[in-house]
Amino acid sequence: MSGSASGTRSIPTLIDREHRSAIRTRLSDRLRVLLGSPKHSCFAFILSGTHKLGLWLGIFTNDGDSDTRIASGRHPANGSVPEELATPPLAWYCSADMILDLNQLDPKAIYALMIQSIVPRPIAWVLSDNGDHSYNLAPFSYFNGVSSKPPILSLSIGKKRDGSKKDTWVNIEKRKHFVVHIAQCQQAQSVSASAASLPFGSSEITANELETAGVTGWNLPRLAEAKIAMWCQLHQIVEVGDTPQALVLGRIEQLYLNDDFAQDGLGPIPKIDLDRLDPLARLGGDDYSALGDSFTVSRPA
Repeated sequence: MSGSASGTRSIPTLIDREHRSAIRTRLSDRLRVLLGSPKHSCFAFILSGTHKLGLWLGIFTNDGDSDTRIASGRHPANGSVPEELATPPLAWYCSADMILDLNQLDPKAIYALMIQSIVPRPIAWVLSDNGDHSYNLAPFSYFNGVSSKPPILSLSIGKKRDGSKKDTWVNIEKRKHFVVHIAQCQQAQSVSASAASLPFGSSEITANELETAGVTGWNLPRLAEAKIAMWCQLHQIVEVGDTPQALVLGRIEQLYLNDDFAQDGLGPIPKIDLDRLDPLARLGGDDYSALGDSFTVSRPA
């Protein structure tokens, strides 16, 4: 939506200031109920974050003096809007900015907000040891580097719907080693398929007909098609939050790089051809992203 000179989104029918407080209270109360409801928490966030389904962007306003406008909303294609919010003339609030209090949102709504805000995210495609000569494979996008001396990376691993630890968590905790791959955009379907919940001990590698290759000196294989793979030893697991979530810190012992993607760099360290690598990145929902255009900005001395 385009903004006006005052910064307020242009939406029809400005309501009187004297009616603003009453309507805001009515809608805000209803949204608080929705955000506390597993059935509608996603819907409430959709209203505040996107207009893909034909809804007006924006719900909340905390500034009593802001220029608040109202307009009739439209039903999404799946008809999931609660009747009391879908019937004109009741509609969505829109203001120039939003302050969302995460202390008032349920975990599902917070998760939806975070994965759409922390973007793009690199994906760790993690191979771990099931302990029976088979291997688990799963993607994690709460993933990044932590330090270079020692070389530590981090993974955030949650729990299954039944409250038990995810297989990757169990395997790393028991066997203390794992391999992190950097997936390419052409592997997006396989990455997504490997996120399926299988019985413990089942191999996503076998289920998705992927191949592995051995690496000299490693006690775990890598995915044969991977261009970058990091063999890691468990450094530490920190349990975070009420669930809790596992913050896995892994020490990178060795890094495999396909020679076709190595360019001349500084001394013995190659420069990785990222355009050719075409790494896959994670966005919100079911969305992924490619690298896109890159550019250089020199850092100050």
